Amino acid sequence: MLANSMRVSHAVAGSGVIIPEVTPDMFDIPDGYIDRETHDAIERAADLTGVPKGVLYAFASKESNFVKTASAPTSSAQGLMQFTKGTWRNTIKKLGPAFGFDREAREIHGQGAKTWFASASSARRILKMRDDVHDAALLAAALMLDDQKTVTSEIGRDLELDEYYVTHFLGSGNASVFLKNLDRNPHAHVNTVRSMWKPIQANRSIFIKNGRYRTFDETMDWFSSVMSKRIAYFTLKYDRENTEHMRFATDYARKLGLLEEHDPASVLEARKAEEDDEPAVIARNDAPAFHRPGY
Repeated sequence: MLANSMRVSHAVAGSGVIIPEVTPDMFDIPDGYIDRETHDAIERAADLTGVPKGVLYAFASKESNFVKTASAPTSSAQGLMQFTKGTWRNTIKKLGPAFGFDREAREIHGQGAKTWFASASSARRILKMRDDVHDAALLAAALMLDDQKTVTSEIGRDLELDEYYVTHFLGSGNASVFLKNLDRNPHAHVNTVRSMWKPIQANRSIFIKNGRYRTFDETMDWFSSVMSKRIAYFTLKYDRENTEHMRFATDYARKLGLLEEHDPASVLEARKAEEDDEPAVIARNDAPAFHRPGY
């Protein structure tokens, strides 16, 4: 379908899959402007923490569409990663020292979810850091990693890529409850689990549709619809060397009909011809069916 507009060098090694130059509109996501500073900040945060690049870009896309000083009209959320005041304060206190924020951590008193600033001037300066894309990306990645460790320990398995957003959105405690129930009783309605009542009240539009409580798998479908397309796009755009996550991304792109499927030997031949600036003919195969990873 798109063979004439792509280079053979954008092939998944050994698979016979050729990937087009992707654009946001192909994945039905907003075309946010990513300047060099933001790009470098996200890449650095991913490298320092090990959080997948595609996930970090996807979070920034969903939270602020890459607007560095974005603010939320209904909460205290601010900056590239839309940290609220409380989450930013708690994250700096708990995780900041490991990433060079020792001074800021000392200016925050208390422990856990009960923290406060030492002074008004400390509060202004530290909260303003949310608008620094390097600080925001790094601490978002650090929090993501910390939440991931907590949740995987609770649910007894690794997170799927589209489940990272569940931990971010609900927090590690509520995410653990949600994902345990998703695994054990996916068709149960979310309101049947008492510990879900508080997050339901805070996010009624997500857990309730047309006056009816969603089931756990229906709610996960909503989270997936928001994040999978973003993770797929940004992985294809910025993290093609990550073989594991490219499987997720190419499966999603295949679902959208964006991939060319070819005989692997033909791709290798065409790639060599491309390197030699010679024309090549590629034989097409039938595309395999799409399967959502983890389901």
